[in-house]
Amino acid sequence: MLVWYIFNSLITILPLYSVHVLGIGEGSFMITLALLASLGLAAFVLPLHAKLGQKIGMRNAFMVTLASWIGLLFPLVFLRSGDIVLGIIITAIQGFALSGCMFYVDILHGAVIDEDALNHGVRRSASFYGVNAFVHRFSTILVILTIGLVFQGTSWAGGYTINPGVDVIIGIKLIMVLFPSIACGVAVIILSRFKLHGERLDDISNALKKAQIK
Repeated sequence: MLVWYIFNSLITILPLYSVHVLGIGEGSFMITLALLASLGLAAFVLPLHAKLGQKIGMRNAFMVTLASWIGLLFPLVFLRSGDIVLGIIITAIQGFALSGCMFYVDILHGAVIDEDALNHGVRRSASFYGVNAFVHRFSTILVILTIGLVFQGTSWAGGYTINPGVDVIIGIKLIMVLFPSIACGVAVIILSRFKLHGERLDDISNALKKAQIK
């Protein structure tokens, strides 16, 4: 839920950030270019995340990725009107963390499914992914609540009439940086309590092979 909250927050607010903070014209190809650059880097560094996960464990690599995302988001606080090229570059490097989160989530999800299969003798993947899809919906609710909460204190309150000012710019930066960073921190804390890693995960994998559960 927290990972998808970060994704949705950034994707939702990036167009507003581009227009009102960086000064990019509405509907500009530059916004699309920034997103494409981020996705391109995400695809490029995917093998790096695979190697990192194999070296230190998928859970630990996921925690490192989320912690690094806080640092990658932080430069967005200091950008201002006219920093278009720098803004595109900083947006693009978010692809590193984006790639890791997309990679590790399903692997850890698979570990939970494997343990459940070992305990109950049947693989219930569809049930787990159904619950997973349900949980995703709460991330959208959190994004809308965040936007409403932040913009309620700006000149966009009461109909969100576009009237750019310092308060609006600060609000946009809060949604782009502060709240996703908090979500990253909470996700790291939760993952630190995730027990399916290391020797325990190896034991589950070996037991599944012997049990031949499909």
